[in-house]
Amino acid sequence: MEGNMVSRDDRVLHILKILNKHPRISVKRLIELTGESVSTMRRDLIVLEQSRKVKRTFGMVSLLENTNIEFASPFRYRTHVEEKKVICRLLARRVIKDNQRAFYN
Repeated sequence: MEGNMVSRDDRVLHILKILNKHPRISVKRLIELTGESVSTMRRDLIVLEQSRKVKRTFGMVSLLENTNIEFASPFRYRTHVEEKKVICRLLARRVIKDNQRAFYN
């Protein structure tokens, strides 16, 4: 996974997936696993830390307990698109009545 060709949302999701498997990991190892540059990793970890998802200490990153991971709408909009379309089509056929609508995000 090359850091400069992937969106920040995708990089952050990848970091969080790794942290779900390894709740405490060195920044060096995280860089090895993601293929990100040091500066990109630093920026992504700052975003995660500011949103209270992780804590950084002395070259280590820890996933904070009870973290409710909620991603920005541009990220959510791009995930599970086909599934959301199917759900909307099913709703339109069976549930949605005149002057009602369903949308996916």
